[in-house]
Amino acid sequence: LAAKSLKPAFKCNTVYHFLKGGIILVKHNIKPDQNLPPLPRIGFEFVLTEGFDKVEWFGRGPHENYDDRKESAKFAKYSASVKDLFVNYIHPQENGNRADVKFMRIYNNSGIKISFFGRPDFNFSARHCSLDNLTTSKHTYDLVMEKKTYLYIDKKQCGLGSASCGPGPLPQYLIKPIPTKFEFIIYIS
Repeated sequence: LAAKSLKPAFKCNTVYHFLKGGIILVKHNIKPDQNLPPLPRIGFEFVLTEGFDKVEWFGRGPHENYDDRKESAKFAKYSASVKDLFVNYIHPQENGNRADVKFMRIYNNSGIKISFFGRPDFNFSARHCSLDNLTTSKHTYDLVMEKKTYLYIDKKQCGLGSASCGPGPLPQYLIKPIPTKFEFIIYIS
């Protein structure tokens, strides 16, 4: 993988095992260039059509949480709308992550359900604006909310620290550019 007109920064190998009953086992191996700075996240982006607005998960919650901000987020089964997962910060930024998730399901009013099972766990976030829009917006009024849902299933997300008003993440919460394996199961029903 590489940004446009730049040399590749990641060697990736993703294998999809299509199993009986609508089960897909995803095995992803990533080898970043070791000269890269710490990574913001390792994972997948899914863009879902309009209507995928309801989420259930077993993991940390009910509020957003990250590797360096999760002690107050208790393990349980939770549910929320995608709209309610979004945290509207004064300055648009990454938000709404749920860490240490074992199981997550997103579904629509037609009864279509897409479930994700961790091997052993993962992070997820879902919102109605793209990550590109979120990161390029300077103010909340710059955000363009869409009808489709952007779902992020991540092996890991970088810790937050308090860089908006203090230091960045502690070293143990940074994602070092080292080879990483990520596995999860998708079940569509």
